[in-house]
Amino acid sequence: MIVEVTHQDKQTIKQIDAFIGKPFGFLTALKMGGIGSKRMTIQSVSSQLEHTQNSTPEIKYCNIELRPKGIIVRINKGLKDFAWVILYPHLSIFKSKTYNIHAQGVHMHLNLDRYYQENISFLKKLLRKKTEFTSALSTQP
Repeated sequence: MIVEVTHQDKQTIKQIDAFIGKPFGFLTALKMGGIGSKRMTIQSVSSQLEHTQNSTPEIKYCNIELRPKGIIVRINKGLKDFAWVILYPHLSIFKSKTYNIHAQGVHMHLNLDRYYQENISFLKKLLRKKTEFTSALSTQP
């Protein structure tokens, strides 16, 4: 799900919360060591995300927020903000020359050069959270 979140529309917030869960509470976020990534540079995106990118050749950034049932990839385009909402079971992350996030035919290639160490530990935390969620799903009757 890709939505514009520039203006905090209550209906959109309810829709996102219903899809991937409400944000973690303050104490839970502290215990987890944070729930948000540092800024990541977007190298390329699939055609479904093209409308979230600036047409000028400037550097494009995003960050990721953990939620109980998924993640939000937040993308800024000038004065507009977009959220790519992904459930953990649909999420795939690959490492090559870039970090590649895939979900349901949509993908984004990220370059982590600037904040490499902080984002590597965050991505490990994200993969642990995804594994915990999917293993909990598989053990349910």
